[in-house]
Amino acid sequence: MNFKTFTFLLLTGFLAIFLSSCDKENDEPKTANLQIDMLHHVNNDLLKFNELIYENDFGNQYSVSRLQYFVSDFEFVHEDGQTFKVDTAFYVDGLVPETLSLKTDLQIPYGNYTAVRFVFGLDEARNTNGAYPNPPENNMEWPIPLGGGYHYMKLEGKVAAGEVQNNFQAHTGPTNGNQNYIELSLDGSFFTVDSPQELLIIGMDINKWWNNPNLLDLNEITMVMGNQEIQEKLKANGLDVFHVEPLMGIH
Repeated sequence: MNFKTFTFLLLTGFLAIFLSSCDKENDEPKTANLQIDMLHHVNNDLLKFNELIYENDFGNQYSVSRLQYFVSDFEFVHEDGQTFKVDTAFYVDGLVPETLSLKTDLQIPYGNYTAVRFVFGLDEARNTNGAYPNPPENNMEWPIPLGGGYHYMKLEGKVAAGEVQNNFQAHTGPTNGNQNYIELSLDGSFFTVDSPQELLIIGMDINKWWNNPNLLDLNEITMVMGNQEIQEKLKANGLDVFHVEPLMGIH
């Protein structure tokens, strides 16, 4: 074998190995890192705190001064049936921007997804005394005489009552051991992942806490932590509060 022939065969071998390596890389499934952002609004307007500009179906004029809650155990269902989970809980404060972006280490394959599921609040396995020893989460503690653990949500504000303004406090939690957290599977939550960094925006419509299926008067939404009837009404209304905004790649 002469030198030219040897060189040709050697280069051909290297080329074959290189192309094979490239093919393997191309065959590997692409994945994306998913970030979840929470967005709060009233009807079609972004939520503005401490402004008496909102009206619910009951006819209450109201403002919002506090919005704090937990969301947990996100699941994303691929069209092939695989489910990808984020096995943790997140604390959200509408007045603290850094809490509105839920950072995850979840890598999910490119493709189409047919459902977004999560828990609003904390299930009984997570909602145990002392689970959050530090602020701000420990400020969500639920009174031990009412069952202990933590609030699912603190939604507070003012409601106009003639010439005065009353306080309302929509505080939800495990009243007397009743599990009032909400297991959600969002309607119309089809989305496509096709970017290495993906942003999923989940919106909360504050007005829907008061309107459907239970029409609530905010003047009666105070001192409700021990009122299981009101807790159940808020739980039922909460099934319709959240929705998925269009998915956007972060480039």
